[in-house]
Amino acid sequence: MKLQFEPIDSVRTGDQVGGAFASVTLGIVAVLRPVLYSRGKASWLLQSLMSASMPPLRWLAAALILAGLPQTPAGAQGAPDAERQAVLATVDSLLTAMSRRDVAASRNLLIPGAVLQSIRDGETPGLPRTQSDTAYLHALSADTSALRERIWAPTTQVAGTLAAVWASYDFHVSGRFSHCGVDSFILLKSVSGWQVASVAYTIRQSGCTPSPLGPLAP
Repeated sequence: MKLQFEPIDSVRTGDQVGGAFASVTLGIVAVLRPVLYSRGKASWLLQSLMSASMPPLRWLAAALILAGLPQTPAGAQGAPDAERQAVLATVDSLLTAMSRRDVAASRNLLIPGAVLQSIRDGETPGLPRTQSDTAYLHALSADTSALRERIWAPTTQVAGTLAAVWASYDFHVSGRFSHCGVDSFILLKSVSGWQVASVAYTIRQSGCTPSPLGPLAP
């Protein structure tokens, strides 16, 4: 919901503040007003501090407070490209380990206690399915069919030691198309480097848009 501000000229100064201070206050508020509009996450503060009849002193206090509030989590937009590439490399390594049924490599890439969750997508979604990391690793070692998962157009966000990757995917079993969907990976960085803390994904077996990666290579 967009907040509505009274025009600067209609703010009533009252008797609490002298005319000179009122003029200076209104000028500062006018300069900071674009900042106030950009702080959507601080609407609660605006609603509690500002009103059409508020003295300029409180306008100024609110303006200065809001001007200092972060608009996005620290580092979420300024992560180095190398860090983003390291995050994507970890996701790619996990998918490669799966295709090779490499349990040891998969174990190193998953944080102990990691969770995998899936839900069918479509007109009648099913119930979520939750799989622990140990159950996933056991399933990986219990079968021999060839698995191949491809992702494309990933969106990556990094904030310090936390990262998220969102991407479309398709999945093949023994060279044949199985399903498609969207993957969501949450990663944490520790002394061991980037590791996957959780994976959530949708499963769609029909109505899949052809992958821009083209047919699966043999």
